[in-house]
Amino acid sequence: LYCEHEISVAEILAARIEEGAIPAAPIWSDGKTVTRPAVREYVRRRCGSEGIGLFTAGYPCSPFSVAGKRRGRDDPRHLWPFIVDAIDCYRPAICFFENVAGHLRLGFGTVRRNLEERGYSIQAGLFSASEVGAPHQRLRLFILAVDDSTDDFEAAIEAEYND
Repeated sequence: LYCEHEISVAEILAARIEEGAIPAAPIWSDGKTVTRPAVREYVRRRCGSEGIGLFTAGYPCSPFSVAGKRRGRDDPRHLWPFIVDAIDCYRPAICFFENVAGHLRLGFGTVRRNLEERGYSIQAGLFSASEVGAPHQRLRLFILAVDDSTDDFEAAIEAEYND
């Protein structure tokens, strides 16, 4: 299941599915509703008893960006609570998130606390676009959360990529 609000990005996902670059799956447009019964049933049928291995999200950066008003959880675009709902609903083995560097100073403490309270070990770091070959810096925060009950992290990642 892919979830993307922006039509232009959903079109890119659809094109990548058609090319065979990513697995075929529905594209859901509202991150606030991915825990609805029909979506849960689809995920249950697709994933079976194994559940979700990998959950990734780049939730909106506007609430945390130094370029914005930095309203945090008071920003109507703040979607972290819905991400937490999805984690509670699907209990993925591995979560991987991306956001702006300013999120470290505003909101990241809540993210870390929410994940740790749910039994995830967290690693986070700032990486620049130039580290992966882009011509600009643009620092981004990446957060990796692994369910403490995951016995073999490398096997979990391998299974996700060989699916």
